[in-house]
Amino acid sequence: MILDANTLVVLSAAAFSGAFVTSFAGFAFSPVAGVILMLVLPAKTIIPVLMICSVIVQAGTLVCARKSLALGSVGPMLIGGALGVPIAVQIYHRTDLSLFQVSFGLFLVAYAAIMLVRPSRQFRVQTRPATEVAVGFLGGLVGGLTAMPGAVPVLYCDCTGAGKEVQRAKVQPFILVMQVLALALIAVHGDLDARTAELVGASLPALALGVVAGLKLFGSVSEASFRRLVLLLLLATGLALAALPPRGAAASTASHSPVIPSTQSCPPQTAGGEVHPATPAGPDFH
Repeated sequence: MILDANTLVVLSAAAFSGAFVTSFAGFAFSPVAGVILMLVLPAKTIIPVLMICSVIVQAGTLVCARKSLALGSVGPMLIGGALGVPIAVQIYHRTDLSLFQVSFGLFLVAYAAIMLVRPSRQFRVQTRPATEVAVGFLGGLVGGLTAMPGAVPVLYCDCTGAGKEVQRAKVQPFILVMQVLALALIAVHGDLDARTAELVGASLPALALGVVAGLKLFGSVSEASFRRLVLLLLLATGLALAALPPRGAAASTASHSPVIPSTQSCPPQTAGGEVHPATPAGPDFH
């Protein structure tokens, strides 16, 4: 199937924007690109496209910045994250996630706002392997429920006073591994198809341009400016999480699983058994 011009333009804009922000800040591909893709694509299609494009961007960024990264330092986080993701899958299937999403969004807003007003990092956390395992676990858990595995590691890096290079070395490999794990679960459930491959292929030029532009900006800003921009991005992401909750349990099931999107739906019936088309619920991507 050949993409129409409108879909291609929107897809390219989403891919470039998500890649630019991610290659600069190290996270937030899904909320940036997802909100744009919602204009032209259904939730079932968007979720795997976001996952694969984000993996491509994270991998490309890490390859370009490999000389400045100490990748061994992310090991404890990866262990914790691998434990958190499967639990998130189980919680997703048994819980209405709207309250969790709104609460976590408001937490991000409050934290970012406080840190922007008091930029001296009043809350300092000591770096220990056990702490990083716990951070990874929470990151995997939150990422499995909100499609944003980088939020908790970013908060942790800010609390420890980590510089932008250290933050990138911890956050981006963590996101990459968590999303590869999520993609594996998606593939097991048969939600990757030719349409997904077509959309990802069409987005590659925009992804490449976004990565180049984001890395160039990353190299030109100071530590203080980088931290402020990351906090502003956390603030915007939190607002999006809080403002776009799923509409009811059915909407939550249809739109809230970043790991295993729903592949079947039952159209509503009248008392006489007549089938009426269901109105699709709007997705959330965070």
